[in-house]
Amino acid sequence: MSPADIVQKLWNYCNVLRDDGMS
Repeated sequence: MSPADIVQKLWNYCNVLRDDGMS
């Protein structure tokens, strides 16, 4: 797994958490 993949997963995870918190 490349660092770019890790960053992408991390951003995706953060976005999901943020969306759950707002909805």
